[in-house]
Amino acid sequence: MFLRRTIVVAAVTLLCLVCIGLALSRANGFSISWIWPTSALLTLGFLFDDVFRWRIARLDRWMILEGHLHHQDSSGTATIPLDKIESVHSRFGSRIVLCLTSGQKLELRFLRDAKSVATQIDALLPEPNAQTA
Repeated sequence: MFLRRTIVVAAVTLLCLVCIGLALSRANGFSISWIWPTSALLTLGFLFDDVFRWRIARLDRWMILEGHLHHQDSSGTATIPLDKIESVHSRFGSRIVLCLTSGQKLELRFLRDAKSVATQIDALLPEPNAQTA
């Protein structure tokens, strides 16, 4: 899942950088020989950054236990009551955004089946009328 996402992001990034380089070369009369090496080097830098962020996020564990969403990572454990979650949205790729009643948003990243997980969490949320009663 991470590898697929990385390949897609790298391809799109390289394509965008090449297009920007071609536009700059045409507008300023530069040679196009600098475009591919520069674009590849910048894309490689973005990939390294992405891999380092993934190495940190891969240790994250999300579990639903006893009416709470538990999050474990290298810095400790956090618990979010399900009744404090206002809505759940799956986003492009492999992530879910949780909107809390306080207005805060949390992101669950690098999930294998983000839509299925979002549906499962949403099904466990208490009804909005039950919260106000």
